[in-house]
Amino acid sequence: MFYTPAQFELKKVADEDPARASTLSQWFHSSANSSLVRSGEEGLKNQSAILSELRGREINPQTIQQAIGRLAYNKGIHYATDRTPRPTDPRQHADSGSFMPKDQVNVSAREAAARRASAAAGKPTSEPAGTDYRALADGVKGSTHSKTEAISRLFVMTPGTSQIDYEKTYFARRRAAGL
Repeated sequence: MFYTPAQFELKKVADEDPARASTLSQWFHSSANSSLVRSGEEGLKNQSAILSELRGREINPQTIQQAIGRLAYNKGIHYATDRTPRPTDPRQHADSGSFMPKDQVNVSAREAAARRASAAAGKPTSEPAGTDYRALADGVKGSTHSKTEAISRLFVMTPGTSQIDYEKTYFARRRAAGL
């Protein structure tokens, strides 16, 4: 009879002590094994690897789980990824998506205040502004407290005005921070 490499490996390890192999096989094909692949080549490889790892040790659920942990860390083991999901409990909360609508997430305080003001005035809310470079510029940190303090005092002014250009300030602060 011809064996696949995985079948031959399992047969070789199982022939060393058939009683131990039978004990492991009973656990392996029971409902206690819900995380490992049980069938096919991967199942045979799992079973032979666990049986090899348990040489000289007692075979019980605790030592089997310990062997699986060692194998997962050292050699690799095949986990079942197609497990059936747990049935939903009607008493539990059903997830309806995200907590907040996307247009209300990551809004600066200034943008939120502008939206509230335009809603109170009855005006339609404008499209959300682009990137908030002021918040980004304020968030740039240095590697030390003194470097962060120096970076926070760096501003780029719009030529001919007394206005701060926060986009250029942001990029200048990133350069100063070495980012």
